[in-house]
Amino acid sequence: FVLVSEKEISNAIRHAYWSEKQIIEGSGSVGIAALISGKVKPLGPTMILLSGCNIDINLHHRIISGEDVDVTSED
Repeated sequence: FVLVSEKEISNAIRHAYWSEKQIIEGSGSVGIAALISGKVKPLGPTMILLSGCNIDINLHHRIISGEDVDVTSED
């Protein structure tokens, strides 16, 4: 098991959007988060399954804009 932070998840959502042109939700981005954070070091060809587009578009915009977002708050 690998634990990734909310900030690492936000970075993964940002990466998926800007590098892959994909809109993915937080839970669908944890594989990317684990990889780009260095918490997972693949030994060969690697596949990461991206899932879900179940993210509020305003929240997504705030994340990809680089805003520091607290996804645990209910603003």
